[in-house]
Amino acid sequence: MAPVRLTKKGIIILAVVLSLVSFGIGYGVWKVTGAPYLSSTDSEAGGSEKGGANIKKEKLEKCKCDEGGGVASCGNWCVEKDLPKEKEEKPEKVCGCTSFENGCGVNCWFPGGTSAAVKEKAKSSASCQSYIAMCAPNGMSVTYEEFKPGHRCWGKQDECKNPVGTADCSCEGGGLIGENTVSAVVGQPVEFCGYAYDKDGINKNNIVISVNGTAVGKATVTDACADPNDSICTQYKNKKPVKWCYTYTPTTEGDQNLKASWKDAEGFGGAACTATREVSTAVVQDNWIVDKNAGRSCLNNTAVRLSYTITITNSASDIKEISKIVDTLDTKVQNNYIKLESINPGGSVSGNVITWNLTGDSAKFDPSETKTFTYTVEIPASAFGTYTNQAVITPVGADSNITVNETIIASCDVPDTAIFDTVQSRIAVGIFLILVALAYVYIDPFETGVNSIFGKVSYKLSSKGRLEKNREKFEKRVVS
Repeated sequence: MAPVRLTKKGIIILAVVLSLVSFGIGYGVWKVTGAPYLSSTDSEAGGSEKGGANIKKEKLEKCKCDEGGGVASCGNWCVEKDLPKEKEEKPEKVCGCTSFENGCGVNCWFPGGTSAAVKEKAKSSASCQSYIAMCAPNGMSVTYEEFKPGHRCWGKQDECKNPVGTADCSCEGGGLIGENTVSAVVGQPVEFCGYAYDKDGINKNNIVISVNGTAVGKATVTDACADPNDSICTQYKNKKPVKWCYTYTPTTEGDQNLKASWKDAEGFGGAACTATREVSTAVVQDNWIVDKNAGRSCLNNTAVRLSYTITITNSASDIKEISKIVDTLDTKVQNNYIKLESINPGGSVSGNVITWNLTGDSAKFDPSETKTFTYTVEIPASAFGTYTNQAVITPVGADSNITVNETIIASCDVPDTAIFDTVQSRIAVGIFLILVALAYVYIDPFETGVNSIFGKVSYKLSSKGRLEKNREKFEKRVVS
């Protein structure tokens, strides 16, 4: 077949034909895909009112736009990828963290007032529990959780920066008015008074008084600032101070521990809201006031010295006499424990019994006159424990004797048996230290080379080492 040759005129005709074909194909594609997105003035229906309404309806349905110029105006005619688009309204975050990789949050931020809110939450906690503010991972909410060991943020406060509210669950304080220790007489009242304060106020109806751990009543409470010049008021005027008082009448001789305990208006107490007083009560009988007490002091942790004092006072308005004092010590006290030179005034000792037989002026007591009888006992460490003794005083012309008791613990502030108290224990400790030193030399845990040095010395002192040394000396003589 012969090749077709185009003339200049044929080329022009072919170009025109191809252009028309391309235009036709393009127009057809446009009619299929582009017509729905024409404005009402460009479409074929634009010339009619009905056609314009159809286009507007189509826009509203597909683009969700607002012809009134609202948030999404129809002026843009949903141009993004030819898809209908509805604007999404996203709420703003109220808190946030850089990350939540640690389970708690890193460098978290919170809205204003969160710190105050979490503190108020802790303050109002009935269980006296601390709380921590937590940001939701989506940042849309803040919650308050109990904060205690085991919480996912425990120990990470510096990392997460979450506000923490710590509950103030303690009563602030108070104290005793007067001396910590006072003397009393059986049957005669003793005033036990003090003060209390707290920013939340004090529960005035429940200041409990106890004697030797047993509750005996409640104190009477008054406002410390009833007198603005009162020293308690001026010192604690911003903390609602009160003053309390209780009248205690001892019924038995010996030492009694008085204790007052109170709580603040929120119901919180604590060690700071207590006060104590020691009352040493003497026996009053037939116009005699008799008391006995003991002091304790340690002697190089190997023994304890117990110092006893019997005090006798004539409370009558005339002269009275005492004929005998018999002090029976604890059965654990051996005769050699009693220091004879310490008995004052002089008395006699038989076994564990000390006796004062009083005659003449030593037996007489003028009105209000007081006499003391003292002695000391030294208890070795091997005999440490509780010691109780009883003194019986015999007044002349009285219907009965007067009896007083005293109990004390003979012990130092160290264990009853120290490891260096005996020669045997010292030798045992010395042997132990030598063994530790030898073990260190052998093991040489810090690689100081000390084991190799001692190893060489040990080798040279051994029979094999001495034999080698002699061989070296013999070889040197042969060579020379």
